[in-house]
Amino acid sequence: MDNHNSKLEERRKQMSFTEIDIDVNNTEIELDHSVTTVSNCMTLILGARCIDGVVIAADRKFIGMGIDGVHYSYDDKITGELNGMLTAFAGDIGTFQLFAWTLKDYASNTTKLQSDAKQEARGPSFDQLMLKISETQSNFYHKYEKYRCKIFMGISSIYFTNKISSLYYFEADGRCFPLTQAKAIGSGSPYASYFLKRYWRPNETTMEQFAQLSDFIIRYTSDPNLLLDNAVGLNDQDDKYRYPQLFYIPDKPDFCKIYNNDQPKTDCNPTVNRLIEFRRNSESTLKILHQIPNP
Repeated sequence: MDNHNSKLEERRKQMSFTEIDIDVNNTEIELDHSVTTVSNCMTLILGARCIDGVVIAADRKFIGMGIDGVHYSYDDKITGELNGMLTAFAGDIGTFQLFAWTLKDYASNTTKLQSDAKQEARGPSFDQLMLKISETQSNFYHKYEKYRCKIFMGISSIYFTNKISSLYYFEADGRCFPLTQAKAIGSGSPYASYFLKRYWRPNETTMEQFAQLSDFIIRYTSDPNLLLDNAVGLNDQDDKYRYPQLFYIPDKPDFCKIYNNDQPKTDCNPTVNRLIEFRRNSESTLKILHQIPNP
């Protein structure tokens, strides 16, 4: 246990918030203080290919329009259909559920067909899954015209000969692009772009540094005092949803040992203590931003 704690402390020291500290005295952002109305892709998803792996982060708020008007809920926006493959979907909650069910059903059926054919039941390959996502996106693009949204997909290093985890971005029409830079999708992305451009360092930023930056961006975008995007948010009344959803997909699965009882894993989440630290750092910076008069 002492060794486990020392590893966590060593990892904590590797990422000081001051390394990506927001220079509030030199922050010049033209803010739109209007509340976002119901539209497609209402969310904020951030992804980056860091020097030691991939990070995907998401807010928790879903907003939808039903026969009884606008309604809100909080849930996960990053799902895992197969080991070492994570998808994050920016869009309407109903469309999101259909997308997740489609992939899970495809993975299950592919595994069953392999088993029935007396083959190794490994499920769909990387290429098959990528093609299925592209096909699903293209179908949704034409079928759900008002809910055309976008996807991040993080793939573990175990699927590649170079042992490097990868991040892919799927456009609404199904086109796929590998990402080597930080990117945000969803309605909150315009507010994220400034901080990503200023504080993202392609050859320096670690996964934990980007996780901290993502925590800040999500809290900044959903801050009730700024009123930037009402479709992005967390739920302070729920222990699970008061923090962004954060996933590490490391190049070396051993990275996850300190988060997974000393066992290697293809993806993992920060500990609760780490999430609390991220939140504390972000809220400290937001308090300073609140003191800056609006232009």
